[in-house]
Amino acid sequence: MGNEVVAGRVIDTGPKWSKGGGNWIPVGAVLAISSGMLFNGYNSASGQAISAIVNCVLLIVLLVVAPLDACRMKRTVPVLVLIALASAWAVFASGFPVLGAGPGLPRPFTPDFLEIGVLSQIGGVAALYCGVMIAGRLRFRQRAIDWLIMVACLYLIFGLAIRAVGTDGLLSFWTVERDGRFQGTIGNVNVTAAVAGVIATLALSQLFLLLAQSSHHLLRRGLAIRAGLYCFGFLLALGTAFATASRFTNVLTMILLIVVGVLGGLRARHVLRPLLPILIPTGAVVLLLVARFTGLLVERLDTIWGGMGLRTMLWGHYHDVARLSPLYGYGWGSFPTINGHFPGTIQFAQAAWTVNSAHNILLQLWLNAGLPYLLLIVAAFLWGARQVGNGLAGKWTIDEIGLAAAIGLIIACSMIDILLDVPATITLALFIMGLLWGDAIVRSEVGIAAATGEPAQDERFVRR
Repeated sequence: MGNEVVAGRVIDTGPKWSKGGGNWIPVGAVLAISSGMLFNGYNSASGQAISAIVNCVLLIVLLVVAPLDACRMKRTVPVLVLIALASAWAVFASGFPVLGAGPGLPRPFTPDFLEIGVLSQIGGVAALYCGVMIAGRLRFRQRAIDWLIMVACLYLIFGLAIRAVGTDGLLSFWTVERDGRFQGTIGNVNVTAAVAGVIATLALSQLFLLLAQSSHHLLRRGLAIRAGLYCFGFLLALGTAFATASRFTNVLTMILLIVVGVLGGLRARHVLRPLLPILIPTGAVVLLLVARFTGLLVERLDTIWGGMGLRTMLWGHYHDVARLSPLYGYGWGSFPTINGHFPGTIQFAQAAWTVNSAHNILLQLWLNAGLPYLLLIVAAFLWGARQVGNGLAGKWTIDEIGLAAAIGLIIACSMIDILLDVPATITLALFIMGLLWGDAIVRSEVGIAAATGEPAQDERFVRR
């Protein structure tokens, strides 16, 4: 079941209900995947368990109601094998007491976190495959992206509302501000900035995709409302990112938005002139957002080198710690214990005693379970990236460019911060990766050409 090529068109050959009544599938998937963004990022041991359970339940539901074609699932097996090998090594390095018995084998610092680590690993794979399965259906991927933008914007609005009215009573569950910087319902400034940047990027790419596919019939077809909603989501996410005053994330977000905007504008140039009444006010609002919310950001840009100095100090110290146990690491969930066990110099201990992450995803993976674990995870990512590159080579649509830009933002931010140490954003990142990966697998099989800016003739690119 899935998509078939019939007379040059891609047709959904799934069950009849999946073509109409199945519209709830991407909605339910997004609500499940994004739930942690509302509850402080699920950033605790119990939160990790909840996140993994939610992801696994969602995957089971998708396997029942919208299974992906077995031939396409086979193309994901190499990545799954690499992840399984990495997980097996991490279990060996993290949990068995025998590690402390042999010569040269360090005892894991936190063997009691083994079950949570295994569950989190399974939950991450489930989130990845949920994205792959959603991307394997006509319309589902586009609707999932639309709903992700909508739901994330609702979370951002809710966080801004809490910030405005205060955190008394039940609202004390959230701490939405720190030192004048907005940190949303996720509970971390830089993570919220990255999520907002991802949403702004997706909203902009979806807007240009809509324009490219609608030709000069945009207003007549009543799609201007949808374009307006994309503009609203873009502006809200961009303003929220500015309100976090996160330096690196905002600079990188603006660069990616310019790239997506230029590429999207080239593909939708045939309809931009009629839309000037929408585009000019949108540009004006962007300028107002820059003037209103970037004051603190500009002040913090003056201290960017000091911030990088602290990061460099962290990376150097934790690199030295990782080299003390290069093959086995210290076990899943061991970082707080590592930080207490290896305090470094007095100056370092004073600066980093509250740090709960290496602030670099590669170092974090190395510390968790050693170099074999790190290399296998990186190999799995590169294998999937290679499949995406081969499947979409020369045929990228603007929404796929938006997904790739969002993934690039996530990875770049995870190299200097804790974005991929928070369960909710790990789930979000893997789901988005799954959407792009699954789409590339389908596209590479059916040989669909990318939209060229003219009205799409292929059913896969007709928005509904």
